Amino acid sequence: MDCQHELETQVVHLSAFLRSELGYHADGPGAVQRELQEHEEMLTQINDTLRGRGDELGLVGWVAVLRRTWIAMVALLGMALGYVLNDVVDAIGLHRAPDRVTASMKGDAMNGT
Repeated sequence: MDCQHELETQVVHLSAFLRSELGYHADGPGAVQRELQEHEEMLTQINDTLRGRGDELGLVGWVAVLRRTWIAMVALLGMALGYVLNDVVDAIGLHRAPDRVTASMKGDAMNGT
């Protein structure tokens, strides 16, 4: 008889817990319904981030743009790096005179002029 009473008590506690989780004893949604709503909002935000919202591009759109234009972007970055490197070399004075000028200077030095 005592075992039956414990079982009934456990069933009562379990049913009370499930009713509170599902929101049967409250005006607002239960914990399960609230979690479902939070997960739905989270999935909507992830979808908006990946696919974009309205006319905005999402991550998927930007990856497609980068896939189509990466050659032009690499060429532009290489060109910009070349200009910067040229300016750095000029600024620190590491440039070398062309061989023709050096040869003519050697010839002038040998002639004594």
